[in-house]
Amino acid sequence: MKKALSTLSILFSIIILIFCICLTATVYADEEVEASDSLTVDLSVKSIKLAKNEFKLGLKETYQLIPKNQDGIAITSGLTYKSSNTNIVSVSSKGVVKAKKIGESTVTVKYKNGKKITCKITVKNAPSSVTLDVTSATIGVNEKSLDLTSTTHNGFSKQRIYTSSDTKVAKVNSYGVVTGVSKGTAVITCETFNGKTASCKITVKKEPESITITNDNKKVQKGTNQYKIKTKLTSGSASYKISYKSSDSKVATVSSKGVVKGIKKGKATITVTAFNGINAKINISVVNENNCLSLNKVATQISYDYDNVKKYVFGKSSQGRNLEAYIITPEDKKYEETYVMTFAIHGFEDSYKRDGKVLVEEANKLIEYYAKNPEKLKSFRLVIVPCLNPDGTIAGENNLRACSDAFGRCTAKHIDMNRDFKSGRFKATESRSMRKLLEKYKPDVFTDFHGWLDEVYGTSAMCSIFQNNMNLSGKGVNYYGKDYGYIVAYVHNKYSCPAALVEYTSPKKVNHKNTYTSINKIIKKYSSKKSS
Repeated sequence: MKKALSTLSILFSIIILIFCICLTATVYADEEVEASDSLTVDLSVKSIKLAKNEFKLGLKETYQLIPKNQDGIAITSGLTYKSSNTNIVSVSSKGVVKAKKIGESTVTVKYKNGKKITCKITVKNAPSSVTLDVTSATIGVNEKSLDLTSTTHNGFSKQRIYTSSDTKVAKVNSYGVVTGVSKGTAVITCETFNGKTASCKITVKKEPESITITNDNKKVQKGTNQYKIKTKLTSGSASYKISYKSSDSKVATVSSKGVVKGIKKGKATITVTAFNGINAKINISVVNENNCLSLNKVATQISYDYDNVKKYVFGKSSQGRNLEAYIITPEDKKYEETYVMTFAIHGFEDSYKRDGKVLVEEANKLIEYYAKNPEKLKSFRLVIVPCLNPDGTIAGENNLRACSDAFGRCTAKHIDMNRDFKSGRFKATESRSMRKLLEKYKPDVFTDFHGWLDEVYGTSAMCSIFQNNMNLSGKGVNYYGKDYGYIVAYVHNKYSCPAALVEYTSPKKVNHKNTYTSINKIIKKYSSKKSS
């Protein structure tokens, strides 16, 4: 019996001992887990990041800070927040910032292991309104290429909430990126934190099945960027985003809007691609035909692009540069009268070095305007000479009147052309070429454009139109400068036509709209088509 009790006692002691050992092991294991957990958390936050370390809020706007560790994982505990100026910005224990007063404050975010980051917050007024960069757009089904940009006015709102009136037609994400879902229309609304809204009407059409390039002309003048790729999609389809790519950017580049720039002579293929991958190609040639006058590159490209504009080289300057005229007819090519215009007979026009270039630029703009608006010509064709003195305008050295050193205002042969249009003169090769051009086209109306005397001379009706519409101070009615050999006097007398010499006020006051408005009124007055 005693032996049995002794055995039981020993067994019981062993059991107690095992239990204690297990209990101790468990406690140690738990301590190790806790220590391990604590160590893991500390080591996982080596640095703290915020979406932005500096941003703006509108007055009374709230914003949730979301600190992340170096791996971009949100930190959800162990953080403290502090504002340097709680009167301007307060911050809760959960990282919610509130803009309380206009000014600046710095919020410090600190983790329990000592790692921290600061964020500068500027408080502005709440906005009075918000606008979108696009107010209406047409996109394709499944297209995700319209990225709306909102702008607040007279204040700021960090929060911009985008919503769609019909998510079955178009949906929008929190950044304003719109996606077409199905055919139809929907309104995308952007709302600020204080309730100001702006909207954009979205029309969704089917995906394009094909894309066609419709440009007839495939020539691009070297040095220009007027050539625009024109496209046509499958009927009833849309692609808000169309991308462009050149096969050889050393020959020609193409912008995101499809505008091609000619870099050097050669050939390149432009590929046009819709949002869903449908594409088309056009092979273009960058050219410099007929040694295009550098100042007339725009006009030269216009002559390639528009059927009613023709370029005519009617001679060469003393130094071998082109004398170019641009003939612009109504769209139906039918006309009864001819209006001849000349620019930059002087390369220097008393304002600054080679300021005749300003006149040439205006002439190029007029050629483009009438190419695009042929209905304004009524019964007229235009003959525009953008640069009658290319040597002086491009390479001239001074503004001297005719003498052995005069070159700039005068031709390279030292001849002032606006004193050369007189019987017994015509000493300049440029003057003689211009005389032949006039004989060829026989003007019914004529204007010579100069700068910068702020006045107009010539036929009474023309003087009144130019003075009133170009805001010119002076006018010399029925004065043409015959005794001086002005070109306007020569044309007026030779062809018995109304004529005017226009002197712009200054290079900075060459107003394109005022110029073509004046010309349109003169065309209307002298056109055989009297309808408006």
